[in-house]
Amino acid sequence: MAEARDIILRPIVTEQTMADMDNKKYTFEVARDAEKTAVRRAVEEIFDVQVAKVNIANVRGKKEASRELCGLHPQASEGRCDPDR
Repeated sequence: MAEARDIILRPIVTEQTMADMDNKKYTFEVARDAEKTAVRRAVEEIFDVQVAKVNIANVRGKKEASRELCGLHPQASEGRCDPDR
């Protein structure tokens, strides 16, 4: 089993996620192969909270333009957690 810090990579900070924080919903970038149960355990271990619900969304990379090569930014996985305190 992976370590908690290997599953939760970083928080995602946008206007929408900041608004969700008022409702006690937090958004993190998680490992691509992470499952909901692993994300739940990692959040509970790192932040010492009880998680009520976990949602995972696979987000496609955005198109990247340059003069010589067109490609995609790497894909990412987002995990959104609703902890019960």
